[in-house]
Parts: sequence; C-alpha cells; structure tokens
Amino acid sequence: IDVRLEVLGEETAVIDPLLFSRMIGLVLENAVRHATPHSHVTLQYGKSLGELVVCIHDNGTDLPYLDMGDEFNKFTRFTRSDMQNAGAGLSLTICWLLVNLQKGWMNVQNHPEGGTMVVIHIPVPEENPLP
Repeated sequence: IDVRLEVLGEETAVIDPLLFSRMIGLVLENAVRHATPHSHVTLQYGKSLGELVVCIHDNGTDLPYLDMGDEFNKFTRFTRSDMQNAGAGLSLTICWLLVNLQKGWMNVQNHPEGGTMVVIHIPVPEENPLP
C-alpha cells in the first residue's frame, strides 16, 4: 500500500495535536485495513478561509450506497463480500466525535474516480489575532 501526502493551501494551523493525530490515525487505519493489494491512500491537507481541511482518499472499494448515512453510527460495518478485515465499526464514530469536539464537521462519500473519501473540516483560530 502506497500512502501519499499532499499539502494544499497553508501548511500550518494551531490545533490540538492529540485530537488531530487520533482523528487522522483512525481514518488512515480504516483506509489501510480495507485497502486492496497495490492500492494507494492519499492524505491531503491545508488551511484555508479559517479552517483546516483534511481529505483522505483511498482507491479501494466504494461504500455501498444503501449504507450511506449510517457511517457515523456506532458499530456500523459496511456490507462487503469479504468481511475478513472488518473492524468493530467504531472508527468513524470516534473520529466524528473528535471532530465535533473541535467544532468541526466531516463527511464520507464515494470518490468519483473510485474508492472512499473522508473530508474533515476543523475551524482554526488566527495565529496572530489582533489585540
């Protein structure tokens, strides 16, 4: 599995490093767990218009449309013909809670070119606010 990092927009933002690393770790772990051989996962991030935007996209299997809308419910496991790599169904729920703790929002969708895309938006304060 090839993991790629792309910086879009400003590179730095003031955020909670513990919450951020746990949040990103959960999504990346999920993407790698469900990846197919020789696939890639792309993590894009950048600060723009007062928010940090993180997009994690894999080129694996699309999520079934019947399950869309349940992605943040506890114990949701998307229907797959091979459930060998299925987890407990808590990763996206925990990530959603961590994003909400930071007053952000996130969504999960199928990428137009195939695979799954998770987009996270976290508001960030100005680094040098005026007095």
